[in-house]
Amino acid sequence: MPARPARRGHGQHRGDRAARGPRRGRGPRRARAARRPAPRRRPPRGRRHRPPRDHRRAIGVACRSRGDLRRGPARPGPAPRPPARRRSRHRGRRHQRPVCPGADRWRDGAIRPDPPRHRHHRSRGCRRGRLRRLARRRRPSCRHATRQLRDRHQPARRGRVPPGRPRRPVRGHEPCRSGRGPHEPKGSTEMNATPIVAVTMGDGAGVGPEIVVEAVMSPDVRAVCRPVVIGDLGRLRQAAAIRGVDVTFNVVEDVADAGHHDGVVDVVDLGLLPEDLPWGKLSPVAGDAAFQYIRVACRAAAAGTVQAICTAPLNKEALHAGGHVFPGHTEMLAELMGVDEVSMMLSTAKLKVVHVTTHLGLIDAVARIEPGLVERTIRRGNEALVRAGNPHPRIGVAAINPHAGENGLFGYGEEAEKIAPGVDAARADGIDAVGPLPADTLFFLAGRGDYDLVVAMYHDQGHGPVKVLGIEAGVNITVGLPVIRTSVDHGTAFDIAGTGKADVASMIEALRQAAELAPTSGAPSPARVA
Repeated sequence: MPARPARRGHGQHRGDRAARGPRRGRGPRRARAARRPAPRRRPPRGRRHRPPRDHRRAIGVACRSRGDLRRGPARPGPAPRPPARRRSRHRGRRHQRPVCPGADRWRDGAIRPDPPRHRHHRSRGCRRGRLRRLARRRRPSCRHATRQLRDRHQPARRGRVPPGRPRRPVRGHEPCRSGRGPHEPKGSTEMNATPIVAVTMGDGAGVGPEIVVEAVMSPDVRAVCRPVVIGDLGRLRQAAAIRGVDVTFNVVEDVADAGHHDGVVDVVDLGLLPEDLPWGKLSPVAGDAAFQYIRVACRAAAAGTVQAICTAPLNKEALHAGGHVFPGHTEMLAELMGVDEVSMMLSTAKLKVVHVTTHLGLIDAVARIEPGLVERTIRRGNEALVRAGNPHPRIGVAAINPHAGENGLFGYGEEAEKIAPGVDAARADGIDAVGPLPADTLFFLAGRGDYDLVVAMYHDQGHGPVKVLGIEAGVNITVGLPVIRTSVDHGTAFDIAGTGKADVASMIEALRQAAELAPTSGAPSPARVA
């Protein structure tokens, strides 16, 4: 009986099977497998990141094996090869960089600084062979690709202009390209004694038509300005019948064609409202018509045929329903006149308030406030008061937090970080501004005459005290526009529209202040409409 072969591990290994002859049907494959080198095993965890043994001898690191100790000191070996640069994985054509900005390095050997890269570009240049392959694909150059990526991933930057230059007005708004200023009438370089004021009718479903038709017939208004109404003739006739005003309307095609006769109201009739438009009901048609009235008034201001604009109230919900998404009159006028930034000022006989932020939520308003915005608001308010005849106005700047933050006790240091630097920058130019001051104390001091103007940080901080002191005589003034713009300090009042109960005092005061702030005879225009 033949001897039983030894068990594996007791003298017999895998390599001995080839010497005994191939098995049936598996010989060639097993023979090739026996001649293959053994797979390289992964080193233990403690030695995985250690350099090779030859490299350790070259740098003088002692070897711990017994063979190294018997061979004596290590001999200097060949210089170690630098590790191969790891190639980045393929990310697809969308993420491939079109052209390497550092390709100029390969032309004459000179290393030039790379141009600024887009955030989707790779941080390193690619090889020459890669450049050839990209050239065969006819990919765009880096400059054009950067513009495409910028417009694709940053749509807000489209049409951006350098700071300090006015934006291009919207379609339908003709800029003033003549040698005259925007407030100078055609054919004359001097102002008449009474300025021409464009009066927009506002939302036709609200109280706007009623207060407009009665205010423009007031003797106090006729004594200081020459109003021209922009609206719908049919709605104005209904409002005159409701208010019991005996008036004669003169329809003109353009503001420049107005006759300005006593007892006659010149009207630019757009005819946008239906005859049966209900009073006190939200209407997208009325919202769109209110926008068109403002657009015609801006055209007249750009042509120099009017010196001021006075607006009746509009409804923001109806404005949005009509397809014009603006927070209000202020932002709409800034867009139509090509102005980047304006401020809202509320004016009464006792108090004047200019706002840093207006139609924003409280959290968004606080985040929007920054030193530059505070400084620019102070400057616009100061210029408005100087134009109105106050050469050295005293300005108080309100704080955000209670008690002006109590040196950081309340809030997160907004007064020191957001407000105080803007006040200091305005004071450095000679503007008499003080702040930040606690808002409750500041409004009390301004009400008794210590300050001519209060700078409020957000909407309700400034609107509340003004409406308490007298909403019936409050006037909304937009500062920062190329023309004077005033408005009433109340809304459309749908609940009393068409009843004849609306108070006209605020509209009369808005027209009076528009005439007062408009350029006088021979005065140069403050700005030009872009």
